[in-house]
Amino acid sequence: MSKLVVVYLISLYDDRDNLKKFINHYLNFDAGSQHELVICFKNFNEQDNIFQTPELKQIKYTKFIDNNKFNDYDWGSYYRVSKNYFDKIIFYMNCHCRPLVNNWLKIFEDNYTEKSLFSASLLFEYNEWSSLP
Repeated sequence: MSKLVVVYLISLYDDRDNLKKFINHYLNFDAGSQHELVICFKNFNEQDNIFQTPELKQIKYTKFIDNNKFNDYDWGSYYRVSKNYFDKIIFYMNCHCRPLVNNWLKIFEDNYTEKSLFSASLLFEYNEWSSLP
């Protein structure tokens, strides 16, 4: 069993194409390190058609459904997932993230120290605002 866990989070309110894009990039760019992939589905129920996404059948992953009664944003889901992996190094990715180069996880692993917290995330609204004059 690997000491690394990659947690990809998509919520009911996110663009579902982001999941497809993530999986396609995940398949096309080697992580460079052994890891377990966890896909956290925030506020989805088991009957949702997202679980029929054809790309999901192309990868090995652990499904984590996070249904919460209140909005605690991505952080709440990350916290709940991390309770299952307290003895692992967890790399968090939100729904706007996807690998772009080979060895994308190894780069982070090689720079990890005991006091590290690492994550790849993109605040979508900030990205939009950064293009304003």
